[in-house]
Amino acid sequence: RVLALSPGSIDEQLEKLSALGSLSKQLNARLQIVCEPSTAKVFRFLPSISKVIPFEIQSQTSLAEWANLLGAIREAGFQTCLKFSKSNPINLMLLIAKAPNRIAQEGFATNDIVRFSN
Repeated sequence: RVLALSPGSIDEQLEKLSALGSLSKQLNARLQIVCEPSTAKVFRFLPSISKVIPFEIQSQTSLAEWANLLGAIREAGFQTCLKFSKSNPINLMLLIAKAPNRIAQEGFATNDIVRFSN
């Protein structure tokens, strides 16, 4: 089970589609995506996405909304989380969620750091 936390515009989401599709094929995994509500429709076109969770990642989100998201993530028992966010609340949530593999470009909750070249 793989979770991608993916804030950003529709253009930024479209850039990630191919990589997420390839990842799901290589791992033979179903993906769930947490993204901004305004961009959720982009991921409905990728067959390997089993669930899209609209969430206001980049706005002033209430503690109750964070708690609901944390509950959904812990209940699903993800083995891998891909973090495309630099948000400290997202970092903290990933630590609490106890996903064993947390992959990102940076962040204190990341245990596998990847670098992208242009």
